[in-house]
Amino acid sequence: MDRLSDAATLPNKTKADYLKTINPSRKTLSSLEAKLIFGVLDESIHQMEIVSLIPTLLSSPEALSQSLGEEVVHALKEHQRLGEKYQAIVLDASFEQTELKEQLAKSTKAVQDSFHNIMRLLKATPTTREVLKGIEPNPGGEMETQKLKDGLCDLREIVLERLLTTPAEERERREMMLEVSLRHSAKQELIYSLEKEVASAIKDKDTEVMHQLRNSLHQMEKGLEDFIVRTQQDAEKQSQSDTKTSEGKRARLQQEASQLSAQLNNVTAEDRERELALQKERQEAQKQREQKEREREMQSQAATVIQAHWRGFCVRKAMKANAKPKKGKKGKGKKGK
Repeated sequence: MDRLSDAATLPNKTKADYLKTINPSRKTLSSLEAKLIFGVLDESIHQMEIVSLIPTLLSSPEALSQSLGEEVVHALKEHQRLGEKYQAIVLDASFEQTELKEQLAKSTKAVQDSFHNIMRLLKATPTTREVLKGIEPNPGGEMETQKLKDGLCDLREIVLERLLTTPAEERERREMMLEVSLRHSAKQELIYSLEKEVASAIKDKDTEVMHQLRNSLHQMEKGLEDFIVRTQQDAEKQSQSDTKTSEGKRARLQQEASQLSAQLNNVTAEDRERELALQKERQEAQKQREQKEREREMQSQAATVIQAHWRGFCVRKAMKANAKPKKGKKGKGKKGK
């Protein structure tokens, strides 16, 4: 309750007052020390940007010869060669443990010196910032470098906010945070006390509610029993009515079935008679076709015989015609004599 009274005595502030307290009044750095600190952070972020782009630069150093110079390209190639040499030493199993440590130490020192040389050359090249702006970072690059760069950017925002905030503003911000904390605690205590009152009220009413529920359940059970009895009686009446109706329907359906069966038998008999008639007609037609076929064959044979006799007659006639002139010549000779 003390916190509630303290929170009640706190001055009421508007949203604008809180925003004014949170946002610094100064927008630019005034002191030389603050500018130097901020400059160091900016330079560190720039160095991290260069570091994050080195894998991309190593992938195609020849394309940067005109923009960054031959010395930077040579340093990039040398760094790539030293990195490959370091990997080869790590993968080489022929070295002993002591010799491997010495070789790795030398190779690591060479790679570090090469990296420092590249950073020095890039820092000394005037066109470095403009060239690096047009280069996209390698998507498969190291995540740690990107995380460190993002962390430095977040630190830059925090440091800028702290450097722009005056001691008086910092004191007001702490007082505001304390005020907000007190208000929050007071509201939490109020919520807790209200929850306790609600729980106590619910507990007091539990007995009455249970009694009402028992009465309601008893009435529901009685009503349910009455409903079941009425439903059974209605079902029996409906069953009897359905039985009578179904018997009448059954008799009517049997009569209709008998009539349909008689009609079916009549139709079947008529179909059989028509089928027999059709079979007789087909048989007679078949006999007529066979009779015509036999007559056609007999006519064909007769025509063949007639043609054969005719050709024989023609041949004999021609032979007789060829033989008669010879007899005629002899007779003419005798008459001449």
